[in-house]
Amino acid sequence: MVTLANQHSAPRTSKIRLVERSIYSNRYVFTEVNRRNGVLTDGDCEILNEYYEWSCQLPIFKLDLIVYLRSTPEVCVKRIRRRQRTGEDTMSIEFLREVHRLHEEWLLGKYSEYCPAPVVIFDTSGSLDNVTSTYFKRKDEILCTVLV
Repeated sequence: MVTLANQHSAPRTSKIRLVERSIYSNRYVFTEVNRRNGVLTDGDCEILNEYYEWSCQLPIFKLDLIVYLRSTPEVCVKRIRRRQRTGEDTMSIEFLREVHRLHEEWLLGKYSEYCPAPVVIFDTSGSLDNVTSTYFKRKDEILCTVLV
């Protein structure tokens, strides 16, 4: 969470700030998956939740939009294996399925009431060319019509 706070509070260099993860995805996806997998205790989660609740009050964490790059866990694992980044080689398909399920529940399902901003969904299961084409078609929607 401290890393996320540092990313969000860094001086802006443009009108738009795109972040890969937020305190919200950390709370509703990654903290939860680590709790369910036994990596975090209930006490750990309680402390993280208190920090999350406090952080939500800070203006630096306000989101205008969430762009959900939606794909299947199977496509994700293929891409992870192909790019061969250090530290990702042990990521299991089961972990990716759980992360996917929690994103779906938080952004679109039974916990969507906790989603802090409108969600734009991009299906990224296709080829890079298709994803790039879709991005350019919907660029104004993503950038909230701000000229950069």
